[in-house]
Amino acid sequence: MSNIENIDIFFAAINDEKDLKDKEVVDFLLKLENSKNISEASQEDLESYLKAIKRGNSKNGKIAAKILRVLEEKDAKFYKEYLGDLEDQDIEFIHIFSEKYPKSLYEIERPPFGIYVNGEFNPEAPKVAVVGTRDATSQRLKDMPDIVAKLVDMGFEVVSGLANGVDERAHQSTIDQEGVTYAVLPGDVNNIYPESNYRIARKMREKGAVLSEVSEKIDIHRGRFVDRNRITSGLCQAVIVGASKDSGGTVHQSRFTKNQGRKLLLYDPDYDDGQSPEKIKDMGAETFSDPSELDKLLDSEVDYDEPDVKDYNLDFFIN
Repeated sequence: MSNIENIDIFFAAINDEKDLKDKEVVDFLLKLENSKNISEASQEDLESYLKAIKRGNSKNGKIAAKILRVLEEKDAKFYKEYLGDLEDQDIEFIHIFSEKYPKSLYEIERPPFGIYVNGEFNPEAPKVAVVGTRDATSQRLKDMPDIVAKLVDMGFEVVSGLANGVDERAHQSTIDQEGVTYAVLPGDVNNIYPESNYRIARKMREKGAVLSEVSEKIDIHRGRFVDRNRITSGLCQAVIVGASKDSGGTVHQSRFTKNQGRKLLLYDPDYDDGQSPEKIKDMGAETFSDPSELDKLLDSEVDYDEPDVKDYNLDFFIN
């Protein structure tokens, strides 16, 4: 028997719309849930609530109109079938009303309305991302297992992006240490990219998970790699840059990290290979040259705030 609910279909549909992702929209939906318990409403009732709010000449009315426009363009039948197929594969869609949705993601500028999870996911466990360039030097890659071993020993789960280079080494090292690791993909949860890391992705699902923000309707393109970076850092209390060029995805990830108020750490070993760029130091990154320094730099007891949702009624939205 399927466990797919109307609210799953609703959030899966709007989750594929990049322009709709905004903290104001998320807050609006959380308040509407508090007012009307929309997670248990039928699709018709949900649309009726939105239409009533749309008629109000207010900021909330404009948000409701935007959501309705997106829903009109989305194929609800596709999302119902898609979620059903994923359910058959034991892949879960966790929407923002779920208790499993990570508190840390509420805080970022453009929170996803949900995440797809293939594997086991613990939203409460402390997490640190280890990221870096695909073109890391051989010595940097040799250093990554020691950094990861320290994180696992400190009780952290390790997040990365499954790319070649630093990401791949971070995931594999965590698996070797019998720790928990998560990969945040640029495309849908079944689209392992790059394909060469399929074996690692399969292995991490035994103790960890592959995560995605979008359905298979969304193609992988350059912008998706940048967009997923906000989730990589958003899931974590800190991001460790293992190696970086002066430009590229790791620099984008560093900016997201600082903008989200997360701790940014840069591995800056005693040898000079040019992969600890001044650009990242100038962002305010704290540097370390030995994994033993992480004891002072990281605190595994970070508690993220729940969203502040008061008791609202529908009149609040309409007026």
